Order: sequence, then C-alpha cells, then structure tokens
Amino acid sequence: MSDATRRNFLRGAGVTGAALIIAPEALASGVNPRAFSSAAGGIFAGGIIAGDPTTSGMTLWTRLHDVAGKIPVALEVATDKGFRKVVAKQKISAVAASDFSVKAQVKSLKPYTQYYYRFATKSKDSPVGRFRTALPADSNEKVRFAFFSCQDYTFGYYNAHAAMAKDDLFFRGQPWRLHLRRGLPQDQR
Repeated sequence: MSDATRRNFLRGAGVTGAALIIAPEALASGVNPRAFSSAAGGIFAGGIIAGDPTTSGMTLWTRLHDVAGKIPVALEVATDKGFRKVVAKQKISAVAASDFSVKAQVKSLKPYTQYYYRFATKSKDSPVGRFRTALPADSNEKVRFAFFSCQDYTFGYYNAHAAMAKDDLFFRGQPWRLHLRRGLPQDQR
C-alpha cells in the first residue's frame, strides 16, 4: 500500500470513527425525520407540548422561530425513545397566519401506552417528548395529576417544573404554554 493510499485510508477511518463516537444516537434512531421535511432552518425555541389525550390518540404542538413562508415540519411518534419503532408520521405546514405553530392529532394508538415524539425540519430537530394515551373508560387504574399556574419566570427558576417533569404523572398542567403569544414582543414568545 502506498503512503498516499495509507493516508487516505487512515483519514477515512478517522472520520468514520469520529462519526461513530459523536453521533451514536443518530445512527441507532433508524428513521431520520429530517429526510421527511424539505424545510431548512427554524428553531424549536418554544419546546413541544402533548395534550388532550384520548384512549387512542393525542394532540401534539410546537412552534418554529426564525422562519418565513410556508415551512413543512415532520412529526414522528414511536414506541421507543430511539425511534426504531415508529408508529405514526405526519407532515404539517407551519405558516405565518398561525404564528408558525404546528398542531397535529395523532390517532390509532393503543390505550394507556407511553409514546415518544419529535418534530423536525431539514436542519433542526425538536427535543424528544413523551406522552401516554388515556386509560380505557372501564379502567380502575389510579390517575395522577399535577398542575401549576400564576408564575413569573423573571422572579426566578421554578423547581416545581423540573420535579413535575421527572414524576410519572398522567397529566401535567401548563396553561401558560397553551396560550397564543401574539401580544408579546418577538424576543419573549
């Protein structure tokens, strides 16, 4: 093997090794939601929300920032956090008329089952969220709720949010995130 060929081999092996070290989650995820969306840019600064559970579905929401025009957004729902078992895919348009919010109703899911979901554009991914569908009407299972309201983040960090996110709750009430934020300045949305 010549020096040039050896160098090319080592360079290629180094790049492949770095990819395996840096992005193991991306390699394990199976399906790439970015391939499902043709829109570049935008960020998911407002986070993601799951709400209005039924025994066979859920409503999912997010909002894109720093975009213009009509932006296709991919949504995936899976039974595992690595998204190897995707059970639903949707393509939703984010437009200025809805303040680039996207909302999707996912149906045909199993009752009282935990699912993971994510949104994506061609170059950005939302955080991965999780939700559980509602119990069947005839269930005798106990249900746990948590709710918070009337907070002002400018007065400090609210550790109840983090504690509630870690707890195994059926419902987490976050009414402040469900309101449209049209009246706020752009940097506070």
